Amino acid sequence: MLCHEMHVEALIIDDTLEICTTLQTILMHLGISSKYFLSSKPALEYFETERNRIAFVDVNLPIKNGIEILREIKQSSPETQVIMMTGEREIHFVISSINHKANDFLLKPFNKDSIQSVVEKATHYLQMMQQREEYRIRIEKEIKFAAKIQKKLLSVPMEESHCVAETIPCAGGITSDFYTIQTSGKKKFLVLGDIEGREIASGFIAYYVSNLVKELVASLKNAEELLKKINTKLLQNLGTHSLQAFAFLIEEKTLNYSTGGMQPAYLFRTNGEREVLQIESNEMVGIFPNANYQSKSLAVAEGDLLFVHSNGLLDPSDTQNYARFGELLQAIGTLQKQNADLTKIRSQIREYVQRELEITKDDSSFILLRF
Repeated sequence: MLCHEMHVEALIIDDTLEICTTLQTILMHLGISSKYFLSSKPALEYFETERNRIAFVDVNLPIKNGIEILREIKQSSPETQVIMMTGEREIHFVISSINHKANDFLLKPFNKDSIQSVVEKATHYLQMMQQREEYRIRIEKEIKFAAKIQKKLLSVPMEESHCVAETIPCAGGITSDFYTIQTSGKKKFLVLGDIEGREIASGFIAYYVSNLVKELVASLKNAEELLKKINTKLLQNLGTHSLQAFAFLIEEKTLNYSTGGMQPAYLFRTNGEREVLQIESNEMVGIFPNANYQSKSLAVAEGDLLFVHSNGLLDPSDTQNYARFGELLQAIGTLQKQNADLTKIRSQIREYVQRELEITKDDSSFILLRF
């Protein structure tokens, strides 16, 4: 018995009754049920309802030949294994059948061994496809479960009067974006990062980096030191795995920042004017042992607004997306000048991200911090 676990019913289409009944009997001995038709019209109507996973089709049929039937079956159900039945003098049909994606051929007159051979190949393929689908479903369930855990542990949406932060996944499941905000005495560290890839491993690495920040902040003097230490730890403990990150240290009324492979951040003053925060030395984290990270400092005043985002918000290679991002910055500046609530500015960013997902095709994270 070849397909007892899959409950496969074969479809037989041949205008010779003897061939249909003989084939049906042999298939029954092989453990496969079947249904035969002597013409194409009722056969195709039956197929549309049952979607048989194996079909035996005679090449030389009246009204509608086997090639036409093959084409219709494959258009309707590409995974169906279609075995064309042909005589020795119809070899030209074999070439045409191959062009229309026939899966195998059965030469007339056939015997039990030849039928068993084509059926074994067909059922082996179907079993592989079934296993692949079961594996895909299992992986999807695991990813959804891992994503739920990640949301509980990493980059939990933040909404406070002076700070909002959020990650918006491009698709459901694990996100490689993360952010963490840690306080040590009078010092506050912000890190926003994007791990290479979007697999489960990337999510765990993001969690690992977040915990690194928590462990390191008490001993750090600036944002540059933080990126250097993360770079070293990634290379020592995980090998090469790239990370793009922006690190900030806020102490008193000074903002110190360093960047590793990220696009610029922005500081909006209370009058709506914005300053671009970027550093020429902008190497990714976790790639080079001697990566050169630098930091800059600037004074901030009460009411100033920091906007930092992951690379998912902007695709610099798309000029239209780049222009719309510029419009978003202008809108943030206008709202900042009006001293708008951070939740209102966040809504503006959310709307932008949702519109641009088809272009950026990446997870998006951002932090808004008002001093």
